[in-house]
Amino acid sequence: MSEEEKKEEEKLGEQLLDLLVYAPIGLLLEAKDLIPQLADRGRGQVALAQLAGKVIGDRVRADAAPLFRQLLEAAGAAVVSMTSDEDELSDEHDDHREPTDDDIALPIENYNAFSAPQLLQKLEELDQQQLDTILAYEQAHRDRQTVTNRIKQLSMRDHSPSD
Repeated sequence: MSEEEKKEEEKLGEQLLDLLVYAPIGLLLEAKDLIPQLADRGRGQVALAQLAGKVIGDRVRADAAPLFRQLLEAAGAAVVSMTSDEDELSDEHDDHREPTDDDIALPIENYNAFSAPQLLQKLEELDQQQLDTILAYEQAHRDRQTVTNRIKQLSMRDHSPSD
């Protein structure tokens, strides 16, 4: 064994002695002062992590609620549009019609320019009298079942007894 290898072996032996003998003895002697300090530091870190988790959780819930509502509305509109008649689906691409005299009297401006799925969103904002006007017009003209069924649903909602 060379001189250099012997030095390396002695150094490794000293490191093992430090790790397995001297460090545990030093830890035991300092434990009464060191353990409470480490525990306090650990408690502080846990409290900070809990606070950060609460803030992030509150933020995620606040940001997710409107997004979840939009997804539900979009899914509902998609389901309604998938169940509509074939001729109503072609209306989706017919967005550039000129307003007619009938449009002027309707509560939705440029009513005939909108496809059935687009109208479903606008119907939510109308009161019962306006819904009745749109229903009568729709039944007399294009009679799109998607639109008329949604108006009937909204009318039932407005007439249902409140809790």
